Amino acid sequence: MLKESVDVDILIVGAGIMGLMTAYQLKKNSQYKDKIIAVVDQAPYVGDHTSGRNSGVLHAGLYYETGSLKHLSCLKGNKDWRQIAEELSIPLLACGKYVFASRAEEVEDLEMLFEKSKVNQVSGIRWVDTNTVSVLDTYTKHAGKAFFSENTGIIDASEALEKLKLFLEKEDCYILLNTEVQNINKNQNFEIECSNEIIHSEVLINCAGLGAVDLRKKLFLSDFENRFVKGNYLKSTQKMDVNSLIYPVPPKDLAGLGVHLTLNFQGQILFGPNTEEVSSIDYQMGKNTKQQMLASVNRLFKNIDNEKLELDYCGVRPKILKEGQLYRDFVVQSPESLSGYVECLGIESPGFTAAPALAEKVIAKL
Repeated sequence: MLKESVDVDILIVGAGIMGLMTAYQLKKNSQYKDKIIAVVDQAPYVGDHTSGRNSGVLHAGLYYETGSLKHLSCLKGNKDWRQIAEELSIPLLACGKYVFASRAEEVEDLEMLFEKSKVNQVSGIRWVDTNTVSVLDTYTKHAGKAFFSENTGIIDASEALEKLKLFLEKEDCYILLNTEVQNINKNQNFEIECSNEIIHSEVLINCAGLGAVDLRKKLFLSDFENRFVKGNYLKSTQKMDVNSLIYPVPPKDLAGLGVHLTLNFQGQILFGPNTEEVSSIDYQMGKNTKQQMLASVNRLFKNIDNEKLELDYCGVRPKILKEGQLYRDFVVQSPESLSGYVECLGIESPGFTAAPALAEKVIAKL
C-alpha cells in the first residue's frame, strides 16, 4: 500500500512540551509564522510521556551549574511561562517553596545551595526562621534552618499541553498523533517515512524526548546513549494545611532533588519522586513502591498519615550518556554534518520550566 506524500517546511518530531513549545514559538515569530509546520508523535496524546508525567513545578533555578543551559534556560523559562500562561489561560500558582535541612550535617549544604542560588541570580530567595514558620514545624523533621524561594510555583502541565495544542491547531499547524517515524533519508531535504505517510521537509527538529537518542540514530548520529530514570509519586488524602512546596536539601549526585512535598491543582498533597534507574519505559508502579518510598517520606517529614498515602503516578526522565558518562546539561544543537537538523537531548528536569527558552535556542539554530 502506497503511503501519502506530504510536503512541509518544518517537521517537529515529538508532541511533548518541547515540540509543542517550539511550534508555538515558531508561530509567534514573524519569520516563520506562515511556514507549513507539522508536529508528529507516535503516542495517541500530546505529552503522553515525560511532559504529561511530571509534577508541573515551575523551578526558579536554584540547583544548576552556573552558566549551564539548565541554569540559564530555567531562569528565562520561569519568567516566560508567566506571560504564556496569561495569554493561553493556563493555571499557574505562584506558591513558592521551602528548602530545609533535615539533619545538622545538612545545614552546610543548605547554606552552600543558598549562596549558589545568589550566584545564579535567582531572585526572591530569603532565609526563614523555622520557629515562625508553622508549616515546617508541623510537617518536617528539620534542623532549624530553611530558606524560601518565592519564584518557585506550579503550572498545570496537562492544561499547558492542551492549550498549546489548541493554539497550534488554530494557527493551521498539523498535529499528527499515532504517527511513528520509521526511517529518515537526507538528500537536499529530509524524507521522513512515518507509519501513515511520507513527509518531506526542509527542516527537521528532534524533540522526541525519551525517543530522541533513537531518532538521531536513524541519521547515523551515535555519540549519545540513553539513561532512563523512573520517578514515582504518592498522593495523600490527608487534610494538611500546606500552601507551598517543601523540599529537602538535594542529594549531592543530583540524580533527583530528593523526595519532596508538592501540590496539584486538585488541592492534593503529593510526595515524590523517588529515583529508580530502569532499562525500558514502563509506567507500571510496583507493589512495593509505596513501602519503599515511605522510608524517605518518614525520614524527612512528620505527622504524615501513612494509611492515607496511595500510589498516584510515575514518569521516566530522558537522561543521556556521552562516552559512557552521565551528561548533566541539556543539549540543543545542530550538527555540522546535517544542515537543517536541530536536536534537543536530555530534556529532563527542569525541562518543563525551561521549554520556552529552549525553544528560542532551537529557532536560533535554524
